[in-house]
Amino acid sequence: MDTKAICSILFTIALSIPVAETYAQDDEEQTFMEGLDAGITYTADIFSNTTGGNDTGFRYMDNLDLEVMFDTDEGLGWGSTEFYIYGLANQGGSISELAGDIQGISNIESETSWRIYEAWFQKYIYDIRTSILVGLYDLNSEFDVINTATLFVNSSHGIGPEYALSGVLGPSIFPYTSMGVRFKSNPIKGVVIKGALLDGIPSNPQNTDGTKIFFRERDGLLLAGEVAFHPEGEESMIARSRTARIRDFLSRGVGENNRYKAAVGGWMYTKERAGWLSGPQRNNGLYVLGEYRLFEEESDAYQGLSGFARYGVSNEKVNRLSSYVGAGLVYTGLIRGRSRDQLGIALAMPFNSSDYEQEVQQFGLNPTSYEMNIETTYRLQVKNFSFVQLDLQYIVNPGLLEQNENALVVGTRLQFSL
Repeated sequence: MDTKAICSILFTIALSIPVAETYAQDDEEQTFMEGLDAGITYTADIFSNTTGGNDTGFRYMDNLDLEVMFDTDEGLGWGSTEFYIYGLANQGGSISELAGDIQGISNIESETSWRIYEAWFQKYIYDIRTSILVGLYDLNSEFDVINTATLFVNSSHGIGPEYALSGVLGPSIFPYTSMGVRFKSNPIKGVVIKGALLDGIPSNPQNTDGTKIFFRERDGLLLAGEVAFHPEGEESMIARSRTARIRDFLSRGVGENNRYKAAVGGWMYTKERAGWLSGPQRNNGLYVLGEYRLFEEESDAYQGLSGFARYGVSNEKVNRLSSYVGAGLVYTGLIRGRSRDQLGIALAMPFNSSDYEQEVQQFGLNPTSYEMNIETTYRLQVKNFSFVQLDLQYIVNPGLLEQNENALVVGTRLQFSL
């Protein structure tokens, strides 16, 4: 059975699943606008590679996110269903091109393009505490997410690089997403189980501009799963976009400041790929992550020190990277009178595949076993929905190559959300 047939069957199943009765509605007549929620987020980065890497210089890049969510329960009284569409626009240069790193200095760096980034509907089945999502979907909006780590600008603290650099164009994450189905269940308090099945190659490798959706047998499928443990009541069945997480932080929303989280996840591509030194194999991997509130200030539990750590592995016979280690600390409200500012320091280290090292040595390159990124950042809250962030990153062995000198990158991020 080919990929197109499998996806068609899954779409039919999701649409046919009955939903539980909705809770009693108010006597007042509901209107369409009551269920409509829209948001705009603008992010701009100015970075300079001051020394080392491939070259010194400045780069500017920006990111515009536009999202619309419609809740049929609030808007029409239908209950249990949400529709979501998310437009994304990127432009600017590449700071990683100057620094020569593999992880991604800025998590908004991308080719210049407008695209529909996400477009999905979601059903809630309250009787069994489950939700099902179908459509164009960002896997990293719910999988391999560490809330504490969202402060950092380096891409590896959003999703592990051994996962992000897998596949032909990576999994269904920024900036390329694919169609799929996601199941999410909360069988007992404090435990959330997630599973997703997505097209194995997002966009079109030959032309990635704009939104590209294909169902081709040669793409195969990406299977992803995760089991997460949270404090009771601090994880919902709602799918939450990248911009929703930003807006929640800026408005001090519930859910972004969990006391702790632990998760274990895995992924696998069904289509085999040629190995570096061996025959075709399936690409797969595992990761574990955790975050914990280490200290809370007596006057405000939101302020204090949090820490996180992540470890991931992948099939080094196929992947460029064999494993990754990341960790960091974030203090919220360190300076008196600045209760929502955050100061953080983090480490990100991907490790080369030994098979890859042997392959590139044939072409005169001298790979190192790891690249290390040390990031220090301070996010200054300006108003309720805007902030300025100062960022410094030091990269050891950029690109995991001996010939690249260590790089020092400094930058500023401006972000506001409506």
